[in-house]
Amino acid sequence: MRTREGDLVFYVNSCSQGVAASNIPGNLYVVLDLYGKCSQIAIVTDREQAGSSFFAPPSTDSNQIHEASTSQGPRLRDKLRFHTRCGSLVKLSANRRTGERLKPSDEFNNGIVMTHRPLKDDELFEIRIDRLVSCFILTFSLPYFQFVAL
Repeated sequence: MRTREGDLVFYVNSCSQGVAASNIPGNLYVVLDLYGKCSQIAIVTDREQAGSSFFAPPSTDSNQIHEASTSQGPRLRDKLRFHTRCGSLVKLSANRRTGERLKPSDEFNNGIVMTHRPLKDDELFEIRIDRLVSCFILTFSLPYFQFVAL
């Protein structure tokens, strides 16, 4: 999450990992590399993970997050998803909210996805790992995150 103060904050299993970087400019896109054993990821919202323990950070108005994820009309089109331009071995589905590496048992390159728009200030999002492959002799690899300011 990029705070409106320009801090980049990561959460793992609902726990803040603290400020990873400060003075982050606006227009921040998320870039992920489905690499190694990770073969499918999805962007999820609080509504889509009913029953999970995920929560909004205390410094964020949780009503605002809920309204953004459940409202209809123009805001629904602004729901965070992946950009149509992605790695040559990536298939997008579920209204571009899921990215899957094609041929994950044969190839682990060209698995780049990025968000279709920059993150909004204080916008909380979660990446869920949906599928892993076991054919590579690598340790567990999370998708590689990169944030790009344009």
